[in-house]
Amino acid sequence: MTRHPPRFDPPPAVGTVVAYEWAVSGPIRDELRVSEGLLRAALDTLPVHVAVLDGRGTVLAVNETWAGFDEAHPFIGRPHGVGTSFLELCGTEMPECPEEARRVMAGLRGILEARQERFEMEYPCPTADGRERWFRFRAQRSDLGGAARVVLLHEDITARKRAERELQDSERLFRLMADTTPGLVWMSDPERQFTYFNRRWLEFRGRTLEQERGTGWMEGIHADDRRRWEDEIAAASADRRPFELELRLRRADGEYRWLLASGAPLSAAEGTFGGHIGSCVDVTDRRRAEEASRFLAEASDALASSLDYQTTLSAVARLAVPQIADWCAVDMVGPDGSLQRLAVVHADPNKVELARELEQRYSVHMGADSGVPNVMRTGFPELVSEITDDLLAETAENPEHLEILRGLGLKSYIIVPLAARGRTLGALTLMTAESGRRYGMSDLVFAENLAGRTALAVDNARLYREAQELNRMKDEFLATLSHELRTPLNAIVGWAHLLRDGKLDEPMRQRAIETINRNAKSQSQLIADILDVSRIVTGKLRLDLRPVELAPIVEATVDTMRPTAEAKGVALEAQIEDTAAQVAGDGDRLQQVVWNLVSNAIKFTPRGGVVRVKVSRERSHSTLVVEDNGAGMPAELIPRIFERFLQGDSTSSRFHGGLGLGLAIVRHIVELHGGVVEASSRGPGLGSVFKVKLPVSAVRSAGAERAEPGGRRAGDETGAFPATLEGLTVLVVDDDQDSRELIRAVLQQHGARVVGAASTDEALKLLRAENADVLLSDVEMPGEDGYALIQKVRALPPEEGGRVPAAALTAYARREDRVKTLLAGYQIHLAKPVEPEELVTAVSRLSGRDAALAQR
Repeated sequence: MTRHPPRFDPPPAVGTVVAYEWAVSGPIRDELRVSEGLLRAALDTLPVHVAVLDGRGTVLAVNETWAGFDEAHPFIGRPHGVGTSFLELCGTEMPECPEEARRVMAGLRGILEARQERFEMEYPCPTADGRERWFRFRAQRSDLGGAARVVLLHEDITARKRAERELQDSERLFRLMADTTPGLVWMSDPERQFTYFNRRWLEFRGRTLEQERGTGWMEGIHADDRRRWEDEIAAASADRRPFELELRLRRADGEYRWLLASGAPLSAAEGTFGGHIGSCVDVTDRRRAEEASRFLAEASDALASSLDYQTTLSAVARLAVPQIADWCAVDMVGPDGSLQRLAVVHADPNKVELARELEQRYSVHMGADSGVPNVMRTGFPELVSEITDDLLAETAENPEHLEILRGLGLKSYIIVPLAARGRTLGALTLMTAESGRRYGMSDLVFAENLAGRTALAVDNARLYREAQELNRMKDEFLATLSHELRTPLNAIVGWAHLLRDGKLDEPMRQRAIETINRNAKSQSQLIADILDVSRIVTGKLRLDLRPVELAPIVEATVDTMRPTAEAKGVALEAQIEDTAAQVAGDGDRLQQVVWNLVSNAIKFTPRGGVVRVKVSRERSHSTLVVEDNGAGMPAELIPRIFERFLQGDSTSSRFHGGLGLGLAIVRHIVELHGGVVEASSRGPGLGSVFKVKLPVSAVRSAGAERAEPGGRRAGDETGAFPATLEGLTVLVVDDDQDSRELIRAVLQQHGARVVGAASTDEALKLLRAENADVLLSDVEMPGEDGYALIQKVRALPPEEGGRVPAAALTAYARREDRVKTLLAGYQIHLAKPVEPEELVTAVSRLSGRDAALAQR
């Protein structure tokens, strides 16, 4: 059977759907009518306005949706049903028609005039009361079958537009939130291609969205972290699960920052996996704080593991790289004040060698206003967050040096002083390069913490070494002291034993007495030196300052020492200029300085040698020089020659005795006078030179003290040696019988009557019975001591001896001991051992005989 094309007849009435009449008959026509009915029913159920126009724009048919649309509209709905001419409608002005609707009609006109086959447009068309309304208009022209037809489809898309706008608003809100959040936000698709990065991310990376999309951002992942990232996101995508990990990502300035990356799976349509959305938070500061805590713990262990500070500093420097720095260097102040680099560390040994070469080729200028010298000099740290090329050019000494520095790729540095107990011991330098890290204030605080711990450990190691050295010196000193005290004691005991036997002839007896006297004085001098050192250590050595001339003091001392020099075969030469220059000084202490220096020179000068003593004026100073051609000193000993207990030779086989105190006492006394003392030597066996410089008084005093040979110390309470103590009764109180007998013998030789007591009670009885003129009492006695005795004496009435003049005899010779005895009630404090003439003078003074002699 042959099919024929359908024939369109005009519709039977307005409001009906197009009726199709086919030039066919029989079963085929019936079948087509059934199909037509089904098609019409389907079109009527569509929510789309459908109209069919002929080639001239006249409406041939509409569906029920079109016919049922009764809202106000310029060209759609019931008023524009079958028979309406859209060609005429397109030519109408329609001033009430919205601009967008007029554009639709213009597009339809192009279809009707056969200028185009298809037109489509979405346009707004508000309702009469102003409510929003959107439509989608589509027109399709077809010339098939010979008769032109135009099909219009008009759809209300208001709901869709609102949904799209809400979606757009939601997306804008999301982007706004993502761009304002402090984190770095990203999105990826199911294939792990990254599709979105927020503004903060792009600012962090310094790149565009196009550069970062896909996998472009991954070129910034640290090489050590990339594989870990790829494995984790691949596993999370396969399992469609959240994930979290930390990785390092390069920032725009080149520094790698630690990020905590977390992602959550996205659900697409029908619940399918749509990729991940996530964020990255910069956790660099937290990581560094954790690393710093771990590092400080490890560093503390390293610092406590050794008392060798060089080993300790090297261990700390190795720990610092690469945890907190790419380079670490430690510089310390050497014994001569120079800068010594103890450690330089980098992960690449070749670069360490390069740093060593640079150190040798290019010296450090200690006067530089930046870098390690400046930190060492000022004690303040330096922080440079960005090492610029200008800074490198300023540091470099020549173009070659600059190129080497540029090649190291240095980024930032911190230099902090190693200071402990007010002393700058060195400096610690931390520097970054390959890591790209920039140091900030928090890093400076950490570096200062590390430097403080390091400096304390170094100082403790130094103190430990010094304590060990002091212990060694103490042991040597005690051994020497024992030897030096026992040597004269041996001579005293030996000769005393021979004297007691009575078998010595007269010349030997005189020799025995001279030997005993000489060794007793030697022992007394040792004790005096020890007491002086004690006063120096406690800061209680005091001077009796008055205008004195140095020349007479030196001359008197040289004369006193000359017999000793001659006995040893040493020539003692003096060149003393009468400079008429006075110094403000303690004559006795200055005499002690000269005596110590000259006796020291004689001791270390061999027979046939020469000791020269010179006094001169050098501008505003009086100068004393003591020079010898004796043993000399090694260079390493000279800086320490004035230390207490120092012995150039502390072995048991040494040639020269002594406690190593004399020069320490000299330095302290000279410094108390505002002067300086220096030592020099050309080397062992080439002699030594000691030079004392004392400031000259600006005004000369007419009553300046001139020391005479054998003169007494200014602080002694002794006057002229009295001729006799005839008629005086002296009460001597001492629990030691030998001491009482010695004092009795001395005083009786000068005419005094002496009575003795061994205790406080016995002394009080004798005081009342004997009517003593003077009381001499030991302080250290069993039971009630000398302090208790004098308190009881002073409590007696005058007629019973309550006002008797009294002197304390004691082995305690400190200043506070002297003050204590005077406050207790004694008039004079005499330190044991006491010279006979000093004892006699003290008794004479207490009795008033000195005043009587002076009046004569």
